[in-house]
Amino acid sequence: MNVFKQPGARRASHITALRILARLSRSEETPSLHGESFVKTKTLPREYRESFGTAEDFQERTGDLLMRGLVEYESPRIGDVENTEALRITASGAYYWKYLARAFAYIDSILVDTPLLDRSFARQLETS
Repeated sequence: MNVFKQPGARRASHITALRILARLSRSEETPSLHGESFVKTKTLPREYRESFGTAEDFQERTGDLLMRGLVEYESPRIGDVENTEALRITASGAYYWKYLARAFAYIDSILVDTPLLDRSFARQLETS
């Protein structure tokens, strides 16, 4: 998964997926009502909105992370983020966050798919 992909939401960030993985990673091994490492889903968009101004891209990227198995719900029967009570990072998600996203070869490969080096796109990011 390209964790640097910019979501389609207005004012979205290319590091939203990494922010989500980082937040869930901080809760690893923390007890909760749903089991170890789960974070209440309702608190996550609020935290994201308070820190970054909007939560639209949070919802979209969380759905991507769930689909790719980097994040999981408390119950396997639930079909979407809005119906979950809690989320946690998976072993794959932790690997992306702790190792892969920091690896030069991975970042170099992602730059091919993500126009971060495009001057007009960079100017657009500056004004956002």
